[in-house]
Amino acid sequence: MVCPASSSNRPDQRSLAVFHLLPLSRESIPLDPGSPLFGFFVSPGTIRGDGQMLVSLNVADSWFNPLAQFDLKTGRITRLAGDGVSDLRSGAWTRDGGVVASRTGLVSAIWKFTPDDK
Repeated sequence: MVCPASSSNRPDQRSLAVFHLLPLSRESIPLDPGSPLFGFFVSPGTIRGDGQMLVSLNVADSWFNPLAQFDLKTGRITRLAGDGVSDLRSGAWTRDGGVVASRTGLVSAIWKFTPDDK
């Protein structure tokens, strides 16, 4: 099981806690402050058998939330390619190693209102 955690003596330093059932143990994985997570969602297929997890990021260089690959063994976060104009959330691994995620794109229009010429 993977869940967010923080140290009682360093509340500013966030990490993830991985709980192993056999043998019963807890492992702390530090989070990279340069790649902050956007929320924390664990859905079916989020974690691959080799310890790779899909997460959404809340990065400073984008209005949107890109998808990233998070290594539960090392804490390394690798940003994945996206369209740059969509939020990518709830990522899951497919059987063949691909990625599927929910995508929320930006749809907008600019309207110019002018008075009628009468």
